[in-house]
Amino acid sequence: MTQLSSNATLFFKFFLPIFWIVFLGATTFAVWNAENMQLLSFNAKLIITGLYILGIVILSSTIMRLKRVEIDQDYLYITNYFQHIRYQHQDIEKIITPKKGFFPFGKIVLKAPGRFGQTIRYIPMANSIREFIEKEPENAFPVEWK
Repeated sequence: MTQLSSNATLFFKFFLPIFWIVFLGATTFAVWNAENMQLLSFNAKLIITGLYILGIVILSSTIMRLKRVEIDQDYLYITNYFQHIRYQHQDIEKIITPKKGFFPFGKIVLKAPGRFGQTIRYIPMANSIREFIEKEPENAFPVEWK
């Protein structure tokens, strides 16, 4: 079995959002409720609260949707660390893999919507798809390099 997604997926999917929500949430709560925080104006408190909410929205719409992806000669395995789903190779429409980038999110597009939707986002591990295609050329599927 070949792992397509990076090991950093666990960090980005769980640890980063938890730290953001807990620590910045505690800071936001403290800013609004602490007696000695009267040095901050009402507008500064609104900005801190807005950044906290904006961060949660961005995290939930991007990073928290990441999945772990593995593949073998018969199936594609996708997990959100709570549910594990497998798809046959013919269910894959294409795999879009970024060449480089600060946050190089890859996408797997299925022919029909599955349990996690029709588009699955993941952080690709370097050269893992290329190695799988070289090792299993008969199981090749369309891959776009962007």
